[in-house]
Amino acid sequence: MLQRDFSGFRGQRALVTGATAFVDRALERALSGAGADVTALSRGAIRAWTDQLHNLRTLRDDPADQGALIRAVKGQNIVFNLAYGIRAGCRENLK
Repeated sequence: MLQRDFSGFRGQRALVTGATAFVDRALERALSGAGADVTALSRGAIRAWTDQLHNLRTLRDDPADQGALIRAVKGQNIVFNLAYGIRAGCRENLK
């Protein structure tokens, strides 16, 4: 679990990209627990653990697709971009 006070995110709309990775899930739990309305965006299937969070909306789309990303970002107060292209190399992901 993340050791940080997330209470400042209460009532905020937060988008987390790359929603199926370990760090992303921990962030989503922390934000949800603080009362943020969380949207999880992932190109893969969102696992069943998301059912445990009452204020989490899931989107299955490709964060690398400009149109999908624009739709996902609309209406959000903050974006945590944790998506990582597993087919790309490290340098490509850091651009």
